[in-house]
Amino acid sequence: LIWNTHKGQEAGWLEEFERLSVDQDLLVLQEAYLKDGLRDFLSSRTFAWDLATTFMRYRVETGVMTVSPVTPTSACVQRTMEPLLSLPKSTLISRYPIQGSDETLLVGNIHAVNFTLGTAAFRSQLDRLASELDDHEGPMIVAGDFNSWSQSRLSVLDEVLVDARSLHQVAFG
Repeated sequence: LIWNTHKGQEAGWLEEFERLSVDQDLLVLQEAYLKDGLRDFLSSRTFAWDLATTFMRYRVETGVMTVSPVTPTSACVQRTMEPLLSLPKSTLISRYPIQGSDETLLVGNIHAVNFTLGTAAFRSQLDRLASELDDHEGPMIVAGDFNSWSQSRLSVLDEVLVDARSLHQVAFG
C-alpha cells in the first residue's frame, strides 16, 4: 500500500487506511502524522516501522514511514530542502531480510521536493536515492509521492530511475 496520507486530515482516512492495510506486507506512507489514531493502529498489530521525521507539528512527528510485519535490517534517512519553502522532504531507505536468501529487499520511500523553479533540486534528490540503489544487490521497490506533476519531472524520473537503473514503472488504473 502506497499512500500520501496528508497528515490524516481527510475525513474517514484512518478507517479507509485500516481497511486497505489488511493483509498487506508493506505500507509506504508519506506525510504520516504520528498522532493517536495512526499510533494506535501500529501498536495494535505486530508491525515494525520507521519514520523519517520531516518536522514536528503540534508536538507530533510527521514524515515518510515504512511499515512491515518484518523488521528491517537497516534504515537510512535522506533529507532534502524544498528550495522555495525551505521545508524538508525525506527519503527513507529500508532493507528487509528475505527468508532463505542472502539478499535483502531494498524499499525506497520518497516524498519528493515539490515547489521548485526547474528540476535541479528534484533531480538532486533522486540522484541521492539512486546512489543507494546502485550499491544494492538484490530486489528493490522504490515508491512514494514523487510529485511528478509535469512532463519535465516525469522525464527526470524516467532518466534517473527507469532508464539508468532498469527499474520498471508500475502503472495505476
